[in-house]
Parts: sequence; structure tokens; C-alpha cells
Amino acid sequence: MRAKNQARIQPHIPNQSVDRVANTIQFEHHGTFNDIPACYQTWQLDGMRGESIMFKKKDLKKYALDKLIRDVRASKLAQTHKPITLSHNPPGHLCVIFNFSMKMLKSIG
Repeated sequence: MRAKNQARIQPHIPNQSVDRVANTIQFEHHGTFNDIPACYQTWQLDGMRGESIMFKKKDLKKYALDKLIRDVRASKLAQTHKPITLSHNPPGHLCVIFNFSMKMLKSIG
């Protein structure tokens, strides 16, 4: 993730109403990805861990989604052997999710 000018790097301050359900943003950085304004996050949610780059859809009007996925995969952020998925949540945004893994839970029995 490249930042124009000076990038603001700051830890995420958990929102109790959101983070109550084992949802934690571990790191957040606002900058640019290929000159497009973006927010990079590492996160944990109910035993899953992953990374995301979130864009405003209006900033991606001239950017093909398959090219965006190729560019994320080619970046130093994504592990090439892991899948990349897209989410259109929250509304008005596109979230590219990668490097996710699930922690195995102990079985009851």
C-alpha cells in the first residue's frame, strides 16, 4: 500500500458495539493502492483472520475488477496461493479480502 504525501498510520480504536462479538481490527492504514484512495486493514472475526483493502466504489469506476484482483495478488501484501474474494459491504464500497485463514475450534464430545 503506497501512501501519497505523508501517510497516517494509527491503531484502530475498537468500537464496543461492533467488537463485542470477537470482531477486532488489528491494524488500519489510510493511503492509496495504485493511486486509488484505500483503507488497508488486518482483522480477526470469530476465529478467522484476514486482510482487506477497502475502496469507495466511485473511485473504481475506471478500474476493472479482474485487474484489481490481479494487482492485489501481484502486490507484496497478498500471499499468492490463497484465494481473494470481494465484498460489497458496507454499501458504496468494495472490499478486497485476502490472506484469510480459520482457526480450528476444538470439537465437543
